[in-house]
Amino acid sequence: MKKNNLAKLWLQKGREDLIYAQAVVNEVEIYGLLCFHCQQAVEKYLKGYLTQIGIKFRKTHKLPELLLLCIGNDHSFSKFKGEVLFLDKYYIEARYPVDSPQDHSKTEAKNAIKMAKQIINFVDKKFS
Repeated sequence: MKKNNLAKLWLQKGREDLIYAQAVVNEVEIYGLLCFHCQQAVEKYLKGYLTQIGIKFRKTHKLPELLLLCIGNDHSFSKFKGEVLFLDKYYIEARYPVDSPQDHSKTEAKNAIKMAKQIINFVDKKFS
């Protein structure tokens, strides 16, 4: 598969995660899982960007690691360090039992959606 096609597939899958989170945020109260979908959207978008520019990355779900690779190519990605740290915790925390129970709120989910949208819009502009 050509890297351009693979990059587009990464973006499409990421867009689907965000669309899902946006569609159900007012319908369900499983806010941690919605935050996870936001984490996934950003992960897939960062991987799509890296694929498009030809930077190889190891199999990982760690947003800070992916962001550092993006920053290495384009320093303007550095403005998303805080958002990436916020979203990164949802890969594990929102889906698996942890030492201290997590109670995620609708406000938290809406913030995650907002952050994911900002990063996705930023990456989309890189592709246009």
